[in-house]
Amino acid sequence: MGNTKAENIIQSMDKFRDPENLSRMRKLMDKLGNPQDNLRFIHIAGTNGKGSVSRFIYEILEASGYRAGIFTSPYIERFNERIEVDYNLISDSDFNRLTDTVMKAAEALGKELEEEGSLEPGETPVTEFDMITAAAFLYFNEVKADPVVLEVGLGGRGDSTNVIRNPLACVITTIGMDHTDRLGNTLGEIAGEKAGIIKAGRPVISAVTCEEAKSVISGKALELSAEFIDVSEIKTQITERSLAGTKFAVSGGKSYRIRMAGDHQVRNALTAIRTMDELVRNGSVKTNEAAVRKGLAKAVQPGRMEVIRRERPVIVLDGAHNPEGAEALAKTCGALFGGKRVLIVTAMMKDKDIDGILSAFAKTANGFIFTRTEDLRSAEPEKLAERAAAFGAVGETSCDAGEAVNKALEAADFDVIIFAGSLYLIGEVRHILREKGFLEEE
Repeated sequence: MGNTKAENIIQSMDKFRDPENLSRMRKLMDKLGNPQDNLRFIHIAGTNGKGSVSRFIYEILEASGYRAGIFTSPYIERFNERIEVDYNLISDSDFNRLTDTVMKAAEALGKELEEEGSLEPGETPVTEFDMITAAAFLYFNEVKADPVVLEVGLGGRGDSTNVIRNPLACVITTIGMDHTDRLGNTLGEIAGEKAGIIKAGRPVISAVTCEEAKSVISGKALELSAEFIDVSEIKTQITERSLAGTKFAVSGGKSYRIRMAGDHQVRNALTAIRTMDELVRNGSVKTNEAAVRKGLAKAVQPGRMEVIRRERPVIVLDGAHNPEGAEALAKTCGALFGGKRVLIVTAMMKDKDIDGILSAFAKTANGFIFTRTEDLRSAEPEKLAERAAAFGAVGETSCDAGEAVNKALEAADFDVIIFAGSLYLIGEVRHILREKGFLEEE
């Protein structure tokens, strides 16, 4: 799908704001009547895993009979993927209409800020993500979505989604080194930003394992009289691993099956289970064990250890775009593809920890194709190849995703082809593979 009118408007806005200041987003929502105050949210932050946890919870809610909503970012192929209710993506017409509404409110806010002298020349009154989030709140309110699974865009404390007041629960998945230019240079600092979504008296479900980060999150919960639930303390045993997914058991004897491959997805599923347990316990939602099992078993997340082809060569898409995600991918490959020859096709953004990602990829890959995406921030393939050599990784370069896909499919020496390193790459590759008949139309 090409760019809609709404996409063009939104993408013309400034991308980021000062994370210290949510006042403009709050003023924008005031002008729109604060539709978010009519909704019930499950708010989810984290460096990695928040998309998968969001999808697990959404699927459980749907299986429990709710008309649930889900707000995620970034999208993989279609902008509309960000806003979904009851398995239906927001339509182009609704998105265009609501963006017009938000734009009028933003223009009015801009005039006020200009009169105050608080808008710099060339500065937009709100950001790209403010606009998307505001449109989502309007839509969820219109169609009466309940509850809404709300994924943080970046960080937490200063994120546009953090204008909500009393979420049903606050969920923090993992803490890793990503977006350090905006969130901090230590795990503790980054945890502080994620913990900014915690609200007084609302349960906090955390899957964070790093003690430094965990201490920050639990401390914030204590400060706000919010119950802290530590998922990392729950014992699990993985009983089956395959390309079709994973089966695991938890203490107490219950066992579950998920379609998403990788041990890290077990942690994400457990986070979703524990969140639903708490919401049932405090009377926020109703569900049962059958619905939990059904939701977990149905959940899939495009571009997250997504298996496109199961016969040789196996084709996998994984948006591992930071060191923690790359390590998880390497571990999963070791478990599923031990003894097989693995080709990794990768592109990365210049602002990412390229060395950290490549060092993890080098542990599992027998060969590389280095390429780039259409995004202007994409690192040059030659630069990736140069950096990879430091880790003993060698490969060839490709000028774009289309050429990289063709080279990968023609490479006869590999049992497994993995596209990874950037969600932008995953989106482009998914489109190319669909055109080649590897993916059905959705």
